[in-house]
Amino acid sequence: METQFEHGEQTEPVRILLADNCPLIRRSLREIVGEIDGWVICGEAETAQEAANAAVSLRPDLTLMDHAFADSAGVQAIAQVRAAHTTGRILVLSASQESSQAELALRAGADGYISKNKPAQEIMNAVHQVLAGEIYMDSHMAAMVLLHVLKARATSLDEALRELTHREMEVFELIGQGVGTREIGRRLGLNVKTVACHKHRIKKKLALRDAGDLYRQAILWHEHHLSELTSHAKTGPS
Repeated sequence: METQFEHGEQTEPVRILLADNCPLIRRSLREIVGEIDGWVICGEAETAQEAANAAVSLRPDLTLMDHAFADSAGVQAIAQVRAAHTTGRILVLSASQESSQAELALRAGADGYISKNKPAQEIMNAVHQVLAGEIYMDSHMAAMVLLHVLKARATSLDEALRELTHREMEVFELIGQGVGTREIGRRLGLNVKTVACHKHRIKKKLALRDAGDLYRQAILWHEHHLSELTSHAKTGPS
């Protein structure tokens, strides 16, 4: 996605709205933004409602905001600003290091999430990336969010796998280990057509679209449970 901010093409100042209930944080952000040529603070807000109102009236290119306000629960403030100005970009600066908060912020409409404790240069890099139309999270936070998503998928898959018969589960486990159809048949004493029938029933029970989906889900499940076994082995008695 290209924007007017890429390749030095902007002809007008980048207008930034600051939304944070702490005056000291807003002052620090003013100082950081003030060092960049072509960036201007178009407004400030210290409540979620003020932020939403400012987003409507000022139409900022970017809103730098916290996700926690006294007049807004959770990430509701982000959703309010997003609804008020659907085309503006939003970068959340938060005191929270929880990956779950980052995921909720992105779901609510944020385009990026970064800790307030990061160095000024890293915050500016995040701003540049978000203005360029990209999504920003630092590598550690992104890895944690991805891990959370994968665990959630694996848990959901575990529930669906209860519908499989013992034989279908054996086939599914071998698929997850990367074993091909003929080898599955050899190991389980089944012919190729029977293995194919089991695969078809597994796809139907798990609501999977095709063989590619089946392989991906089986491998995901296998890797998740393998990592769990490894973790238990490391933390168990010696």
